[in-house]
Amino acid sequence: MSIQISNLCSTPTGINESPQTTNRDSPPLFDHEHLSKIDKNDGWKVDYQAPLEGVKFKSIVEYKTRLEPLSQNLPSAMYAPIIYQMHVTLKVVPENPEAYKKVSQIEFMLANLRVMSGNEEVLKNGRPIVTGSLKVVLAKQKNSVQSNEFIFFGHNKIQFLDCSYHHNKQAFQLQWSFHISNQPTNPFLIVSSTSFKVYARKPNKKRSSADNNSTDEEAVASQQTSLGTKRKRDENERRYEMHFTKSGQQDEGAALVPMTGAVSSDQTSPTQSIPLKKRFKVESLEAEPENPVVAEDLNDDLVHQQKLMQLLDYVKNKKKICFAETAITKMMMVARELYGECSQISKV
Repeated sequence: MSIQISNLCSTPTGINESPQTTNRDSPPLFDHEHLSKIDKNDGWKVDYQAPLEGVKFKSIVEYKTRLEPLSQNLPSAMYAPIIYQMHVTLKVVPENPEAYKKVSQIEFMLANLRVMSGNEEVLKNGRPIVTGSLKVVLAKQKNSVQSNEFIFFGHNKIQFLDCSYHHNKQAFQLQWSFHISNQPTNPFLIVSSTSFKVYARKPNKKRSSADNNSTDEEAVASQQTSLGTKRKRDENERRYEMHFTKSGQQDEGAALVPMTGAVSSDQTSPTQSIPLKKRFKVESLEAEPENPVVAEDLNDDLVHQQKLMQLLDYVKNKKKICFAETAITKMMMVARELYGECSQISKV
């Protein structure tokens, strides 16, 4: 598509001739020396370019934030809470005196911004996913470096209203289209940025480092807890052993736990010399075993051993003894002595 240079001088309908009315904020200070050092538009590629008769042009797009300086290359990750300021520059170089005369009469050009994903504009409920000045007026600047070069400059501020997560995690591109004032729908130049993704918030470096430190601290604490648990278990076993060793030296008048059916309640049991209750801390049984031990069955050593094992299995299965596994062995030794004395009583 060929655009006539004569059309550059006409004023578009519906657009105020004063460019300051489009942008509420006054444009930032224009730096000629900074732009003179930029030879190409890094980070931006030309998608479309229509020839202008007798005119050459070059675009430069930069961005900045409150904490970041001007840069041409957009980051791979942009964030919805951050406000981005875009600086758009268009350099126009006439190739002949006639073109120079007509371009010198131009006061501003137009630049429109869109967010693209491939060849389609990214919309949310039919509206762009960015807010701010999407139509920027590029005002002509005084060029003190090169007299035969005209510079049009404008800026805007944008903020994303949506993130890539809500669009199938797609990558976006910013697209700038440049227009002659009287042809706002026919761009003569279209440039697009590199791909990037928009996120809901910026990661907190302090929080992530604190999370790493807390993870290390939790690992150390877990290791210390496991060691403490093992030490406590070993200490409890030593206490049980010391308890049974000392309990064997108790007085003969210590209280006993009577065996069900072994000795009548009105008789004086000679087994008081064995402090069974202090040794084993046996709770009272809620029910008797299926085959209770009686005095008349104690005459037979074989029956006596069988009844003993049944009683121990019953108590162990009902979980009525609250001591370590090593205590069961000592209980069997004391129980044998107890049943031996009971058998002697039955014989008498």
